[in-house]
Amino acid sequence: NIVPGTWTGDCVSSSAGLMYGKAAEPMIEGTSAVMLARPSAVSVFLEPPHGSMRNHLTGPITVIEPLGDRVRVRIDASGIPFAADITPAAAAELALRTRGVVTLSVKATEAIILTGAVHA
Repeated sequence: NIVPGTWTGDCVSSSAGLMYGKAAEPMIEGTSAVMLARPSAVSVFLEPPHGSMRNHLTGPITVIEPLGDRVRVRIDASGIPFAADITPAAAAELALRTRGVVTLSVKATEAIILTGAVHA
């Protein structure tokens, strides 16, 4: 997952909201930056969560893709594609469906911030 935006001094301001993480290098306020997060570090919620997770991206599910022992859930968060890997049991319990709106969340400690643009 790659969320592009602008470094504010303590987070990345993106079209999907403010994204927090560990800066992997010195950052200059006002410059291009990206937040990176592995799909395995992302959780899926039917409602926006309340708690210690800092990064929340909400949008409609675009793809539900079985991948053996996991299911990849992809959303469009204000034009930013974002994905979570969850267990098949969790996907069934949540009754996920394409076009259903969910919130994907990742802890700031599981996200990395880099300067510049990263091309996928």
